[in-house]
Amino acid sequence: MCRIGLRRSAPKTLLAVHPQLGAGRSERVVGRPGEMTRPSNSVLTAPLTVKGAYKQVSRMLGRIRSVTMQADAAERSGNATGCKRLRRKARFLSQTLTTSYSGKLVAVIRAYKNPRFAQQAPSLPEMMQIAASVSMVDTGTEELRIKAVDKKTYPEFRAIVALGPIETARQYLVDMALKAQLPVLPNQFLTRHGGRHAAVGQVRELMASGRYRFAVTLDLKDFYPSLDREWLVSHLPVGERVSRNAIFLENFHRRARVSGYGLYRHALSAHPVLVRSQLGLLQGAASSPTISEAIIADVVRRLVLAEGVALVNYADNFVLLANSREQLEAAVQSLQDAFARHPAGELRLLSDGVKRLCDGVVFLGYKHKRVKGKVTCVPLEKNTSKFLHRVRHLALRVLVNGADPLCLRRYVLSWASAFRDWECRFSFVMQALRPLVQVPAFRSVYSALLERGRLQFDRLEAEAQRKCANA
Repeated sequence: MCRIGLRRSAPKTLLAVHPQLGAGRSERVVGRPGEMTRPSNSVLTAPLTVKGAYKQVSRMLGRIRSVTMQADAAERSGNATGCKRLRRKARFLSQTLTTSYSGKLVAVIRAYKNPRFAQQAPSLPEMMQIAASVSMVDTGTEELRIKAVDKKTYPEFRAIVALGPIETARQYLVDMALKAQLPVLPNQFLTRHGGRHAAVGQVRELMASGRYRFAVTLDLKDFYPSLDREWLVSHLPVGERVSRNAIFLENFHRRARVSGYGLYRHALSAHPVLVRSQLGLLQGAASSPTISEAIIADVVRRLVLAEGVALVNYADNFVLLANSREQLEAAVQSLQDAFARHPAGELRLLSDGVKRLCDGVVFLGYKHKRVKGKVTCVPLEKNTSKFLHRVRHLALRVLVNGADPLCLRRYVLSWASAFRDWECRFSFVMQALRPLVQVPAFRSVYSALLERGRLQFDRLEAEAQRKCANA
């Protein structure tokens, strides 16, 4: 039996700090027949320090990744028996992680670092007590909030689940175990490989290469609600009870409070929002992006695209590039058929039509366009209009209601960071804020933008000089 992260005896100092940790019990982490049980006595797994907890979690995750890679190698070589044995071992190691005190403590600390809970973060001894009481297989009791948020296509809406700190910690812990076992492809950027900005950079690089003339963007219609929850419960490598109680939060509607401006705009009652929130993956949960990306990776991995076709994926958004229109249309049809056949749910991949790169392609809030070999990346007009409207709203709050000017500074800098792939972002933002320079409360915002713009200009100038020197 593997004993990764376990200790046979507890330090006396921890017993003195946590006298209630002596009551141990056995948690059955998986609900199917023949599955293993693991003692969840937190004393056996309690590290002496927080640093020790992080080290133990890092070692366990490394071991899970190593065994998963060995299982993938065995599957590629056709060794079905060895692959099955290694998958079972990786699943057992993930159960060890989710029931260990180290993993729970790291997840609780990470949850309280979330900006939503940072102000109510307890002391470290209290976090240790909370970690000792966290269970991955029991039904939670923390109150949740479900928000009805409008979608682009009126009158549709999203049911976004806002979790509390304990449920967020459970989501973080199971997400760590899932990421170690669910690999993704190099052209996926949602949870790994650099995120949204890396995806935008990859699209720009492919367009600038000159090998492609046409592109198409695709989107999975209602991706999260379309997934089959029972299929996910039976296929996720963390066990049935962990899946039902920690990932999908079954019976959470009994402790949920429904709110959101979508209720009033659509004249909705709370019941349809609750029903919507119980379909597929939870929108707003930390583990949902990892699971959804793994499903997409499973579909794309089995698909053989024609040579000369490139694919970039971020969340439920796709970009396909090719040198000919016929080749691209055939690739789109193959991808749509592959998603429609997948047993994870009724997945519909919608296309907005094939476009030439010189006409521009809309992807992740930008319009990408190649003209005479140069690729430009400009935010959509709706994003810039939303920024101007929000700046005026915050400025009025500061001037009329006496709000803190830092709210405007935080929003402006976060918007500039979100669209940092646009080279003219600081010029646009400073032009929008120029009428507010005469107000003393806004001078610090303008000064901060001016300094960041100067640093960006110096960086671009140094890069241009380096290119000239290399040429």
